[in-house]
Amino acid sequence: MTVSLPIISAMKIEGCILPTAILSTNAAFPGYYIDDYTKHMEAYINHWKDIHLEFDAIYIGFIASLEQVDMIIDFVRYFKKQDTVVILDPIMGDHGKLYSITNPSMWNKLIDLLPFVDIITPNLTECYQLLNQSYHFGKHEEHELFDIATRISVMGPDKIVITGIEYQNRIQNYVYEKGKEPRSIIIEKIGENRAGTGDVFSSIVAGGVTKGESFIVSVQKAVEFLNQAITYTNQMNIPPRNGICFEEFLSIL
Repeated sequence: MTVSLPIISAMKIEGCILPTAILSTNAAFPGYYIDDYTKHMEAYINHWKDIHLEFDAIYIGFIASLEQVDMIIDFVRYFKKQDTVVILDPIMGDHGKLYSITNPSMWNKLIDLLPFVDIITPNLTECYQLLNQSYHFGKHEEHELFDIATRISVMGPDKIVITGIEYQNRIQNYVYEKGKEPRSIIIEKIGENRAGTGDVFSSIVAGGVTKGESFIVSVQKAVEFLNQAITYTNQMNIPPRNGICFEEFLSIL
């Protein structure tokens, strides 16, 4: 929330926050405190129904419990209009491992949500979990990425960007849109892996498509923004678990 809302606001979009959990820090810090917000969500949602809120987009991030998946599905069914875009960032793991905060049972439940999703922004670890396959280390050829994306698309989302594919000090983002030729956006890797990179990326994509930008343009904007922000963060010698100094660049969004 502390990453997404400033970005959404800087893109001149009003953000309405429905917390799924409150954390003392990001999960890269040892001993973090987490408060599961499941028991509060129904009252939150009911009030939004009472005041007849409407949304141009629904952006789904960290999900704290299995029960929340069903609540989110009901939320989307109620609030999604014909032109409402639903974006899912399945925050579950990276580099072949689940995050310490992740419930391993979440993957099978998350598949129930995919038919209601238009855009999904998984990394490779999350892709393999959604497909119930063991993680494949090493270089991924274009045909492998296409196979992964099409199989996930069959589950629901028409648009997929497989994020942060690392190989030989390069970062590839594989952009798939049903009915279009896939494209890759590749940049040089800058420094160490950092907490919060996926949050920044997905928030910019969500903001872009909400404003009516094409999917590929939104992804390109997210890649360019991160490239500048990470370069600056490294120059400032910020520890990787502290995340990214994105605030310095909000005005360019």
